[in-house]
Formats: sequence, structure tokens, C-alpha cells
Amino acid sequence: MDELEKQFQKPMEQLGKMHEHSKVFVDFMDYYISKNTNNPGTSIPQGYKESEIQLFEDAYNGFNRLMTRLLEKYPWYDYIGEYYEKFVLAGSKASSKGQFYTPRAISDLLSQVTGCTCELGEAYDPACGSARNLLDYHSKHPGVRCTGEDLDESACKMAVLNFHAHGVDGVVNWIDALTREYMGTSWRIVGGRIVVTDMDWIRAVDDVVSAVNILSLGDDTIKQLCHILLRQQPKPEGNVSNGLDEWL
Repeated sequence: MDELEKQFQKPMEQLGKMHEHSKVFVDFMDYYISKNTNNPGTSIPQGYKESEIQLFEDAYNGFNRLMTRLLEKYPWYDYIGEYYEKFVLAGSKASSKGQFYTPRAISDLLSQVTGCTCELGEAYDPACGSARNLLDYHSKHPGVRCTGEDLDESACKMAVLNFHAHGVDGVVNWIDALTREYMGTSWRIVGGRIVVTDMDWIRAVDDVVSAVNILSLGDDTIKQLCHILLRQQPKPEGNVSNGLDEWL
């Protein structure tokens, strides 16, 4: 762990010693969103001492510095998703909700085989998780407007943070993409600001869903792609993982 990672992880670890870690993680995302929106309906995390709120501020500043450094080196980097997998899911293959997060190599492959052919210039992922597919796609098609949807609220908030940190304009909907059951919140990310909105926006999004690029694949399909990529790539030296074998 380098110094910039410590600037984010250390205050998060301190908060995790005093509060349940998954709650701290969600409250950090709420804090981040509240710092980047003018919406009066958002607020800083509740139930914390003033000194603990300062730890959220320290983590917020550390996260921003870390993302600035990472995006100088990479076209996109899902650090918040990696942190969630490593510390909130405690290194398990999947959470109790059955969540699986797409390996970077698969996101890269999806963005290459999915063409930007629609006139709307939109990219859509109906099960976006932390938005890795959309981040990769946006890095190859700068300026495309992204729409991410997920049934899990925490996943939606990770996508919101990633959109904002990467300068992606778009919308994230907390919704069941299959039934279109709306859970009550959407986030619009426009020009570096986050706007928390509601059902009025979801109707507008539904109008364009059929015309945009679908990036998500089923678990079985992604596993097949992992096997193909593993056969094509040289085996990493030592105990270094390429992320594919861990997903299988």
C-alpha cells in the first residue's frame, strides 16, 4: 500500500474500528455525494462524532488525491470497486447477495466488441455494479453519455462516484432493470456535479433504453470469456493474479 492509498485507507480503517465497516463504506459514499451536489436533500453521515466526520473528510481528500494519481497513469481505474471487493466483501468470491464484479480484462473486451453505432451517443449497462464496463467504454468513446442501472443501492453509489471521478456525464438509476421496478433514487452526473433526482427522470431514461448499447453479459458468458482470456494470456509470475482466475 503506497502513501496515497494510506491517505484514504487509514481514516477508513479508523472509522471501521468504531462502526460496522460496511456502514462506514456506504456513509463515505454518501459523504462524497453530499460534497459534490447542491441538492438540499443530501446530508453528511449521521450518528458520528465531530472528530469522526473529520475522518470522512480526510478519507474524501485522500480518495481524490489517489484518483488523480491513478487517472494520470490509466485511462480508467475502479478503485472504489476494488476497495469494496477487498475490504467490504472481505476477499470473498461473492457477497451474500451473489454479487460478481467484472474483471478489468473482460471490461476491456466488452468495450472493444460493443460498437458505438447508435445516433444518440449513449451507452447503457442494466446491471452496472461499480460501472467498470461503462468506464472502459467511455475511455474508448470519450463524450458518450452513460446510463447505469443496478438493483443494489451500494453498487449504484459506487457507479456515481466513478462517473464523477472520471468526468463521465450520465445517470445512475437504482432500479430492477428487468421488471422496471424503481427503488426511488436516480443520480445525474453533469458537468462535475451530482444531482439526486427521482421518478420524473426515470421516465425519460426509459424512452432511450432500447436504442443504446447493452454492455452487460450473463455470468456464464463472462466465465467463458475468462477461460478464453486465460488461455491467451501468459501465466503471471509468482503469486500475482490477473483477476480472471479469481472470478471463476
